[in-house]
Amino acid sequence: MTRYDVCGLGNAIVDIFLELDDAEFASLGFERGTMRLVTPEEQHQLFVRFSDRGHDLRLVSGGSVANSVIALSQLGGTGAFIGCVGDDRYGLHYAEEFSDLRIHMGNPIIVGQTTGTSVVLITPDAERTMRTCLAVSSHLSDRHVDEDRIRQATWLFIEGYVFANPETGQHAIRRAIEVAKKHGTKIAITCSVPVRLRFKPCEPWSPIVL
Repeated sequence: MTRYDVCGLGNAIVDIFLELDDAEFASLGFERGTMRLVTPEEQHQLFVRFSDRGHDLRLVSGGSVANSVIALSQLGGTGAFIGCVGDDRYGLHYAEEFSDLRIHMGNPIIVGQTTGTSVVLITPDAERTMRTCLAVSSHLSDRHVDEDRIRQATWLFIEGYVFANPETGQHAIRRAIEVAKKHGTKIAITCSVPVRLRFKPCEPWSPIVL
């Protein structure tokens, strides 16, 4: 008997919404509608730049697959999620929000680590431009894969972005698929949108056969 409609596996990211007018956005020189990976220092510079202009920062728990699990929960479905957050204010916010939504995360908090965050710049045309720091979310590995949650799910939903991390993320995906096939859990993978990386491309990975 299944307990969850979907168990998601992906990057746990806290979105930090920052609304800017067109002139403020233009001053940054960013390409509108893009997502780029940045360092914590680059994120901090954005906060400092607009902190004295009366901008409110709104926190929303997310991540590509996590957003789908959240939507499922809000529509009346049952969800679980496998991801990593730190023990900072963002990680505690993430865990609390998922608990309120009745999404089972197990024990995702990693002591002494920084939670992944994405500064979401929202312009008057409702376009989103994101500057994301993965932080501890990129530490997701095979040791974090909870067999019980996958076993009790109808679907395992895997985030495509996790494939970009060959050192840990791909091992998590392989383990999750192995567990899903063992217990007859159906498997789906999100084909995530292109990302403009600031780092060297990852090494080629060998195909995973479902």
